[in-house]
Amino acid sequence: MPQRPANVPETALWIEDENEWQTGTRTVKGKLVGDCRAWNSEGVKVSQYQLNDDGALDGVNERFHPDGTIASRGEWKAGNRAGRFMFQQSASATPEHYEADNSTWRYEFEAENNWDEQNKRWFDRIGNPVTSNGRSLATAFDMDQVIDQAEPQDFLEKHAAICYQAFAGKEPIIKPNRLGLRELWGTDTREFDAVFATLCEGGDFSKSVSSREFKGNAWENLIAYSDGNYDEELASIFMGAERLGSVGDSDALYLTLFMPLRPEPKRPTSIVYPASNAVYFWTHELEYLDQVVSKSADEFVYLSYVALMHQAERLSDRVSAKAWRKLIGRVNLPHGFDSGAELAFTGADQRKQVRTAFNSELDENNALRIYFWRAQWILQLLREDSARNWDDVPVTFRANFNLAWTDARFDETLAVGRVIAPTAFYLLWRAFWFKDAARLNIALAAYAEHKALLVRDLVDLLNRFEKGLKGIVGMTDVHALRARFLALDLKPNEA
Repeated sequence: MPQRPANVPETALWIEDENEWQTGTRTVKGKLVGDCRAWNSEGVKVSQYQLNDDGALDGVNERFHPDGTIASRGEWKAGNRAGRFMFQQSASATPEHYEADNSTWRYEFEAENNWDEQNKRWFDRIGNPVTSNGRSLATAFDMDQVIDQAEPQDFLEKHAAICYQAFAGKEPIIKPNRLGLRELWGTDTREFDAVFATLCEGGDFSKSVSSREFKGNAWENLIAYSDGNYDEELASIFMGAERLGSVGDSDALYLTLFMPLRPEPKRPTSIVYPASNAVYFWTHELEYLDQVVSKSADEFVYLSYVALMHQAERLSDRVSAKAWRKLIGRVNLPHGFDSGAELAFTGADQRKQVRTAFNSELDENNALRIYFWRAQWILQLLREDSARNWDDVPVTFRANFNLAWTDARFDETLAVGRVIAPTAFYLLWRAFWFKDAARLNIALAAYAEHKALLVRDLVDLLNRFEKGLKGIVGMTDVHALRARFLALDLKPNEA
């Protein structure tokens, strides 16, 4: 035990494990309770705090720098943070930890639910409010004017490039067919190129963006795909979508390619056409298309920049709140895309209101997800032999999304497939698995010179199967698989 400094009271005990002199009431079991103070071995006051009868922090807890200035102050209740907190730096050397960026001097917040920090504020050394990284609030929110004038529905064309330049320090270069998708899909990919260039390329949003190079037949590569999430790659193919990137725990975001380019159908029609381009969310744990994030690329890029700019403290709370209110009922929020969303609401249950407002069904009639639902049974059949679960095939065969083909309905689907590759995939595989030789031959001939490499490669593969090819990597005997499928006696909807 060190020698007691003159300013340390006689009632203080030396606590060797904590290297401190401490005062307070000791219970019969030696537990410290009540009003407490602590000094280091040299007699410098370290802290003063209050403990309840269980020895847990309960009241105001203060800690001090060696020069005597306050280092932190916080309000506690039964061992949990509950109230106002403040952390402050020191002009002198100190062992006390500062909870914020060193470019700031003081950090304040209100604690809710123990570790949830609300109403966070930062200040410089003379008390002026600053951002969390020390920038003056007078000039910090440089993107307010841009977002205040922007609208979600035309954001990609009018404002995305400005936002990209603000973050990347350079203008985006929108290169047509940057990832070689035009040949793969046989369609114009301008919108995907714009999203990629103004949000993804060189940015913080994603390090994982679509870029496929197939060796040989594309479908042989796709069917042999086995990275542990068997449905995702093929599901995106049947959705006519390309991956924008990963979020959260390896979940993914995809942008559809075909919707703005769809032919205008004659009404009434049996073919369901998605209303617009869309971004959707794939959850890797369920191997499942979970929800539509937005019905347009514009809205998705808008919400991405609103969240990014608020998180980077380049968008004020006022403008952020206004921007989020424009998106209520129009988007769902992926992981990490919610910075500032609670500002659109008032009251104590802001987070609950965020979950309610931004967790709505944007595709009630499955107009956007029908490409996935109608082909889900095909995805099960195209799994590798070692991963295929036959019990899932009849479960995922939804008759209402797989209508029986009348001649007129087949002709209409065939015509759509000439323009929209996912429809061609669906028609070809469906005719093959149901052993509808007449319609399969018509489709194989119709799509032999299709603009999309993915369609032409599927024509090639199915032609080889029909001419006697037994199997490929991942599917040892495709003809045995088809016989087993037909034995399930699944019936399309006759309605």
